[in-house]
This record gives sequence, C-alpha cells and structure tokens, in this order.
Amino acid sequence: MSSAPDRDPLAAHDPASALDVERPVGEVMASSEGQAVDGNLVLADGAGRGDRPNEDRDRDWAWVEEWRLSEEPVPWGPGLAVAAFCALVVGIAVWVLTAGLADIPLLSLGANVLVALGLAPALWLSRSLPVLRWIAGGGAAGVVIAWLAALVVLT
Repeated sequence: MSSAPDRDPLAAHDPASALDVERPVGEVMASSEGQAVDGNLVLADGAGRGDRPNEDRDRDWAWVEEWRLSEEPVPWGPGLAVAAFCALVVGIAVWVLTAGLADIPLLSLGANVLVALGLAPALWLSRSLPVLRWIAGGGAAGVVIAWLAALVVLT
C-alpha cells in the first residue's frame, strides 16, 4: 500500500468530488461479519456503513452542494405538481382527523395542534433541500388549508 492515496479514475462523475474529498483506491477492509466495498465495511445485517461516519455523511450530502453550485434553474412545473399532491394528501389526512373528532371540538383542536407540531420540525429542516422543499411546502399548505376547512366543520 502506498502512503499517498491514488485518485479514483471515476472521481469526475462522483458527487463527492465537488467537495474535493479524496477516495483511496484499492484499500479494502476485510471482516468475517461482512464484505468490503470501496474501503467501507458493509456488515451482513446492514448495521454498519463504514468506519468513518462523518466522511460517509459528507459524501451522502455532497450532491446538495454540487447542485447549489451548478446554478441550475428551479424546476417549477414538477415542483408545483409535487407540492400540490403533498398538500392534497396532508390536507385530506388532517380533514379526516378533524371530521372524525368533530363531536368533541376541543379534542379536535388539540389533535390538529399535535399534528402540526409533529410535522413542523421535518418541514423546517426540509425547506432548503432541492426536492424535499416542494414536499415541505405542500405539507405546510395542506395543514393550513385543512385548518381553514376545520373552522367550517367546527363552527
């Protein structure tokens, strides 16, 4: 084994290359519990992703940085379609919850608040990711639309 890692010939096609992450070629770890793949240990039960979790995480999210640097135009058509579908699904789910508990308005209100508080962290964290932002926007719109419909049901 050499002291300096060789550059992977396919690094130009690898999203991790956007962050200038060096990938050693030919380093393989062996274990009786799993098989080695590109320097990372893959356990038979799928429990491990490698011996360097921070490096794996950086490699997993490198595509987001590459996409942001590419200045690719925003895909409004497909994005709005995904957002509308998510708004419809979330809106119907919250509407069914509200209609089912309409006999007890205070319980219905509490359930709606719990659903919104449960969705809020995921929607907030997803707002800046390329595809997930459309899902988050649709989910938030679905909750708001369902709450407006709930006002009609509960009054």
